[in-house]
Amino acid sequence: MLHVQNIIGKGAQLLVKSRDLIILYLDKNYLTSVVKVLVASNLFLQKTFMDAWACHFPEQIDQQYQINYLLLNLIENRRVILRVYTNESINGLAFVDSLTAIFKGANWAEREIWDLFGVFFSGHPDLRRILTDYGFDGFPLRKDFPINGYVELRFNYMKGGLIYQPIKLAQDFRKFEFKNPWA
Repeated sequence: MLHVQNIIGKGAQLLVKSRDLIILYLDKNYLTSVVKVLVASNLFLQKTFMDAWACHFPEQIDQQYQINYLLLNLIENRRVILRVYTNESINGLAFVDSLTAIFKGANWAEREIWDLFGVFFSGHPDLRRILTDYGFDGFPLRKDFPINGYVELRFNYMKGGLIYQPIKLAQDFRKFEFKNPWA
C-alpha cells in the first residue's frame, strides 16, 4: 500500500493506520482539498460522510477546538477520521471550511457544531441554530459555558405565555462552617 501522505500531500499528518481505520491530522487550510483527494482517489474511495463532532479544549490556546469528520469506504469497509484544529479568532468564533459542497450529509452535523460550540463553517449554505432558541446567548457545549446558563424559561399565567428571566441563584448555602453541613 502506498504511503498515505504521498497521496494526500502536505497539510496532513498520519496519526494511526490500521487495516480498516486511518486517522489524519489536517491543517484547516487543506481540509477541502484533502477530502476531495480522499473521495476521488482509487486507493481511498471515501464517498460516504458518516458523522462530524467537535471537542473544546479551552486550556490550549492555539488548538481550542478539535473538529472530527468520519468518512467511510463502503466497498472495503474502511474508515478515515479527519481531525482539524482551530482556535477562536474573531468575536470568540472559530472558523473552518464547510464540507457541504462535497457531502450534502455534512449540513446537519456542521449546523449542530455551530449551534453548540460556535465553530463557524465558511461556505455553509444554511448556518443557523437548530437545537437552541434563536435568542439563545452563548454556546452550551463549550467548557466555559455556565452549567445553569444565563436565563431561565418559565410559564407566566398572568401573561399567558413563556417568559425568559435572568437566573437568580441563592448564595446562602455556599459557605459552611461545619464539618458536615447536613448534620
